[in-house]
Amino acid sequence: MVQTFQESLMAAGAGISLVDLVVAASNISQDPPIGFALVRPPGHHAVPKGPMGFCVFGNVAIAARYVQRVHGLKRVFIIDFDVHHGNGTNDAFYDDPDIFFLSTHQVSHNLMLLKNCISPLF
Repeated sequence: MVQTFQESLMAAGAGISLVDLVVAASNISQDPPIGFALVRPPGHHAVPKGPMGFCVFGNVAIAARYVQRVHGLKRVFIIDFDVHHGNGTNDAFYDDPDIFFLSTHQVSHNLMLLKNCISPLF
């Protein structure tokens, strides 16, 4: 458990470090910088009240709020692509108009349920 907690702290810290690097690069270049952090544990299932679904901290949620509070950015766009919905990140910002959360995830294990939605594929 101690190792999981320490690794979770590093994962959350990686998001914060990435934010700092992207903001610093944007102050140097006119081209909008892009950052990508591939971290484990992922974090997108951790809800504001605590861990969930193998996620201890909401890494992206922490980084998003950090960039607002520390660097003064008003609006943040989060793209979550995973087979599962990023429910924790969604819950964290559900009522926040300044953070847009887009989750791409699997709808159903049973493709027959989708037959009427995407009939040209069947």
